[in-house]
Amino acid sequence: MDIVQEPKLLKKNKKGKKPKVRTVRTMRPKRNVYSIVYNFQVLDTTKGRLPGTPVPAKPLKNALIDAEKRMLHEALETVRAIFKSRPIWSKAGVEYASKLSPQSLKYVLPCVAYFAGNGPWRSLWIRLGYDPRNADDSYLYQTIDFRVPGIILKFFKIDVCSSF
Repeated sequence: MDIVQEPKLLKKNKKGKKPKVRTVRTMRPKRNVYSIVYNFQVLDTTKGRLPGTPVPAKPLKNALIDAEKRMLHEALETVRAIFKSRPIWSKAGVEYASKLSPQSLKYVLPCVAYFAGNGPWRSLWIRLGYDPRNADDSYLYQTIDFRVPGIILKFFKIDVCSSF
């Protein structure tokens, strides 16, 4: 952990100017993320139902530029083929099916799919242009979030491991 230090007061030199100070950055630079996170639970307050906001059909321009800059053409085609076979995947499933590293998937997935931030397909990647609300077979890919409170776990001898 970095410790915040107060800057020392600089004395002016004989000419009345402050000396140049070289600063050292202690925080890592911001990483550009080009993923599109779609919100499935935004309510239209006037009608009380989900609005007809379209799902993303195209990736962000910078996502394609970043993947091309990193020369991930083969990985991009592999992931596109995976999403043609099935429209909704988890990141672990794409990693297993494509045999790609998580580092390369970080740049390839936003070019092919958008991320569901909430709703029945929470934390899944969905092919660009595919709306799971309108497809009849998309119920197969819904996630189930099952949590056991910590108080209950005290009474059982269960090894708890988190995948997050």
